[in-house]
Amino acid sequence: MKPFDIELAKQGKPVCNGYGMDVRILCYDLKDDKYPIAGAITDPETNRETLQKYTLDGYVIGDGANNNGDLFMKPEKREGWVNVFINSCSGLKSTDRIYSTKAEALKNIDTKSPHYIDTVKIEWEE
Repeated sequence: MKPFDIELAKQGKPVCNGYGMDVRILCYDLKDDKYPIAGAITDPETNRETLQKYTLDGYVIGDGANNNGDLFMKPEKREGWVNVFINSCSGLKSTDRIYSTKAEALKNIDTKSPHYIDTVKIEWEE
């Protein structure tokens, strides 16, 4: 998982804990010198929230040791389209870039080329 980034979290980027449970940040200025972040952890089975305090670095325990209760940036799902080619010399399959839509990918390729294989959708997490 991506490390917790307080600036991204303040911008509204999704946050979770090491167990993958969603954490809704309630505030960053709780009157607690050691644990100023307050978050509500959502239990995926019951959809109920539990309150938890964190350090500014997102640690549930202030010693900086790794703990599954710590905050992380939640992976964001992405998708795009790629044109797949075959290299006539090596036989390796490759692509040149990721496009936002299939139409955009097809607009930038000669589908009649003997090196063109297909245009495919890909999905990944960042």
